[in-house]
This record gives sequence, C-alpha cells and structure tokens, in this order.
Amino acid sequence: MYASFSGPIFVATASGVVLANGAVIATNAHLGLAAVGVFALAANITALTTRLDGMISGTLYPAICAMQDRVDLLRESFVKSNRLALMWGVPFGVAVSLFAGDLVRFIVGERWHAGIGLLEITGVIAAASQIGFNWDDYFMARSKTTPIAVVNAAAAVATLAVGIPLMFTDGLTGMAVGLAAGTTVDLAFRAWYLSKLFEGFALVRHALRSILPTVPAVAVVLAIRTLETGPRTATMAAAELVVYALVTMLATWVLERPLLREVAGYVLSRSR
Repeated sequence: MYASFSGPIFVATASGVVLANGAVIATNAHLGLAAVGVFALAANITALTTRLDGMISGTLYPAICAMQDRVDLLRESFVKSNRLALMWGVPFGVAVSLFAGDLVRFIVGERWHAGIGLLEITGVIAAASQIGFNWDDYFMARSKTTPIAVVNAAAAVATLAVGIPLMFTDGLTGMAVGLAAGTTVDLAFRAWYLSKLFEGFALVRHALRSILPTVPAVAVVLAIRTLETGPRTATMAAAELVVYALVTMLATWVLERPLLREVAGYVLSRSR
C-alpha cells in the first residue's frame, strides 16, 4: 500500500527535478550563465501566481481527505477553490505578459531585456497552470497517485523534447515555447483524469468562467495603447496597470459575486 502510494509521488517529484535541471543545464551550455539568470528571473516573477493557491491547498486538503468518499462534495470544493485561485492567478499571469516590457524597462533594468519574450510567454503559461491547480490533492486524498506521476512525467518529456531543440534556434523564447508545450500536455491530462473522477466535468468550460474577467481588462489596455503617442513612460505604464486592475476587479465582481459573497459569509461567521 505504501509503495503504491509513494512510488508515483517519487516519479512525479523526480520528473520535476529532471525538468528543472535539464532546462538549466541546456540553457547554460548553449546560452550561458546570463541566460540562466534571465530564466530564473522569469520563474521567480511568475511564481507569484501561486501565492493564493498555496494557501487554499494547505487549508482545504484536510477537508478533502475527510470527505474523500463523497464525490459530489469533492467536486463542489474543487470547482469553488479553483475559481477562487484563478481570480488571482489568471489576472496576475496575464499582467506579467502584458507589462513584461515595462517591467524590464522601468523596474528590473534593461540588462534583462533578453528576458522580455520569455516573460511574455511564461506569464500566460503561469496563468494557464492555475487551471485545476490542486487536482492532485483530490487524487492523493483518494490514494490514487498514479495519475500524478503520469501527468508530471509527460509534461517534463514534452517540455524538454520541444524546448531544447527550439532553444538552439530561438534562444530563451524557444525554451519558453517548450514550457508552453509541457503546460498544454499537463492540462490535457488533468482534464482527462478529472473527467474520470468527476463524471461529465469539462475543465475548459470550468476555466472559461474565471478567464473572462481578464478579457475586458486586456482589451481596455490594448485600446489605450493604440491611442498613446510619444515615448512610453513609467507613468503611462503605471496608469495602464491601475486601469487593468480596476477593470479586472469590476468584471470579477460582476461574474463571481455569488461566490465572493459565499466566501465572505464563511470568513465572517468564523470571526464571530
């Protein structure tokens, strides 16, 4: 029993180690240590998309284990926890992509200019990765860890198989494309396994609801940029970021008002 549970977890962890080290070794060998630094910078920035989901996972996992035989309750908790995490993860990841040039130019410095393309792609990847972010918790709670190994191994293979060859022709952008390929494979497997656990569950339809609030925000920012004249300044970038945040929050409130009120009710009831 212990081996059947822990063995796939070991494979999943090993796949992550191979992926991380393989990407770094290949990048250093072909592009040099500076490129590794750019890669690390992009990873550190986009890792902020996981702040909320980490708190949700840690809080929710004991409850998942307690109701592991109630698939209906598991499904409800999965959907609601994911919608909450995506409210932060998707807008933040998309913002990294949308403002990557400004981030380099006005904050981290022009010496990181080579990382703009990487940031633009990894921002979208980070946002997409939040879709079904805690799917593995539900399988671990039910002692079904083989899917976790399959997903992680397949994603690692896809990333390295696509990213390393492209890196030799397109540099860091090529490796970013490899990361996108790995994320696509990961999401495809997540969707398939979740449809087996929760009969009739469609991950794409589930994700669209949480992605929608970001659409008008991006559209407004792009519209503003078409009207801008003269050299771009930090003030212009900051103003666009504020508009992006406000439109996102308004759209999120309009689309997710019932869920936000439900969560607020839980929080207020526990604080009394």
